[in-house]
Amino acid sequence: MKTILKMMLSIIVVSLLLGSCKVSYINSYHTYLYGSPNESLIFRDSIISISFDPRSNGIYFDIENLTKNNLYLIWDKSYFIEPSGNSSKTLNTDILETTSSIRDKENNESVIPQGAHFKRFTCSAKNVSLFSLYNSITFYNEVTKTINSYTDYSKFYQTGSYWYLGSKRDYESKKDFPNLDKQEIAEVSKFVKNNDNLGFGITIKNKENNIEYNFKFPISKVEILKKTNNDLGYVLNYELSKSNKFLPVSVLKK
Repeated sequence: MKTILKMMLSIIVVSLLLGSCKVSYINSYHTYLYGSPNESLIFRDSIISISFDPRSNGIYFDIENLTKNNLYLIWDKSYFIEPSGNSSKTLNTDILETTSSIRDKENNESVIPQGAHFKRFTCSAKNVSLFSLYNSITFYNEVTKTINSYTDYSKFYQTGSYWYLGSKRDYESKKDFPNLDKQEIAEVSKFVKNNDNLGFGITIKNKENNIEYNFKFPISKVEILKKTNNDLGYVLNYELSKSNKFLPVSVLKK
């Protein structure tokens, strides 16, 4: 009886291994702030300093007030442009923590105290219904003089991506890898060609003046990582960059 059970278990394991031959790809995107020195993600003038961290489903930003007076971010005059080029109002995540009686005011503007930081995540305002499902907390740190917001975005990360993040493809033998790699590279190249329009615009009120800032974040490089059933983790496989129109120049590791 034990021999029969062992044989059955062996057959099941072998069947699972044979039936789950998949190669998984993960694509990692690198962007820069258009017009910035050395293609960085930092902007600075005499009024504000902003650092950006574009992600697959939006943008983290940190605005520092460089003036000796309070500044105001006017949300109603700010916008978000998806990689596809589709534009909308940008989402003020602070409104998710307020009651409806004061929501309109908070949606209109946010104060940035003199010498303080204003750190937030934003994306298209069309995603407000998704964010409304999550818990969030915002607080001001007296020591570092920063405003911090923490929200459970994990579910949104799974559903709200603007970028093509990779695929899973079946294979019978390793001989299939070159062709599967070509398919993935073709998908990435096509996506970048048609979806390289990520942008973000804000209006800052400084005393009586409204100042418009417009930012674009072109894709500079895409790393294609690959993992098979036998790999312990993802391995960098190809690197595509704007310098060669996002076509593979060299295989880093197979």
